[in-house]
Amino acid sequence: MYIIGIDGGASKTEFAVADLKGNILDRFTIDFTCSPFYRGNLENTEKVFSEGFERISKDYDLKKVRFCYAGISGCWGDKRFNAKIEKLLMRWIKNCKAEGDLHSSFRSLTDQSIGILAIAGSGTAVEIFLENELINFTGIGIGGKDYAYGIEYLLLNGIIKQDSEIGKLVLCKHSMKDIEAMFYDRRGLNNEIMHSINKILSTKSSSDKKLQNELKIINGLFVARWMYKLTGHTYKYDLHKLKSFDLVLSGSMWKWDLLRESLIKNLKKTIPNAKILYNPRIRPVEGCVKIAVEKIRLQGRMSS
Repeated sequence: MYIIGIDGGASKTEFAVADLKGNILDRFTIDFTCSPFYRGNLENTEKVFSEGFERISKDYDLKKVRFCYAGISGCWGDKRFNAKIEKLLMRWIKNCKAEGDLHSSFRSLTDQSIGILAIAGSGTAVEIFLENELINFTGIGIGGKDYAYGIEYLLLNGIIKQDSEIGKLVLCKHSMKDIEAMFYDRRGLNNEIMHSINKILSTKSSSDKKLQNELKIINGLFVARWMYKLTGHTYKYDLHKLKSFDLVLSGSMWKWDLLRESLIKNLKKTIPNAKILYNPRIRPVEGCVKIAVEKIRLQGRMSS
């Protein structure tokens, strides 16, 4: 018997097949989002699910799948899609649940029920997990899209030089005229360039001192923004009164060492009881599998 976890991110979808104890037997990624949130329909969702379940069915009997849990980007606060996604999933797996991806991202790194999730990927979100309540704040930090607009602004004003690493990366596909038009039309840099910039932040910036100094200008703003939001929410919901709680960092922007290490250093001063968890090798789909295991156990207790 098996369970299936599906993590539908903003740009990719990861599938995992596991046994009933949560041990992952197989996993793979489809380089396309299954989230209906970005296009307003289920067309891409259906295509990605069809491809994913077809690949799984080659090695596993779908009739032996006890439960499927899908955490889909953008769908946490948008209930209009969740029921439709579950109905779609039921074509392959009758016993299933679809929610936003915040819960699974949090659970991928912790088994605690109380804590904070800070997502800095293509977009941003902070999720507060309390005993009997989930509180979601979106767009309150600085993530990939915010960063893309920041890069455009700094290029236009000459703070980031056109011959710098980031400048050359952006301008190899766009002229300064294009950058100006994108900035004032609020279209921003496309995802391909944004992810390339993230790679520079997480690799070259650690060894290139010139680039690192250039990026410190933006890093200070990012850290201040995240400090204000995370510390504020911690005190607002009395998490600072707990002996300890888990604060999970999730998303591609946290791969940037300068940003992540600066934030952690400062958070230790303002909320010392926060246990800050980050591991880029552990994926949100592992949180989907954890939740699926718990759903099966809960169903078992209810039936008995």
